[in-house]
Amino acid sequence: MQELVRKEAPLVWQILSSIAIGPSLAIKSKKNKDMMIFSAFMVLLYVKNQQINSYQTQIGVFMKACHMSNSGIDMLQGTGICCNKKHIHNTMQKVANLNKKEIRNLAKRIAFKSDIDNINKKVSF
Repeated sequence: MQELVRKEAPLVWQILSSIAIGPSLAIKSKKNKDMMIFSAFMVLLYVKNQQINSYQTQIGVFMKACHMSNSGIDMLQGTGICCNKKHIHNTMQKVANLNKKEIRNLAKRIAFKSDIDNINKKVSF
């Protein structure tokens, strides 16, 4: 991803790179410098562009679906790579509700048999 940003936005990368190697920061490791530049770039895009907000939401939902810890999500959100936990939760709820509606519509149109394992839970279609 860093290579893509470096290739597609070389001027921004160069400006952020010159900030990263300035006298006040003087980052020695290339890996740390590249990560700092990439994080700064993502923060700038987060503020500016709604499409990158969508990308950050997708990253956040993917990471949460892969069982990333809340502290990991907080760290990614702090660096501008993904959105906050509440937004991730709301997005996952919206997706679940859309899927629930679609399943109900399919259940009404298509004849099928279902077995429900838990007799204590009420299920309606």
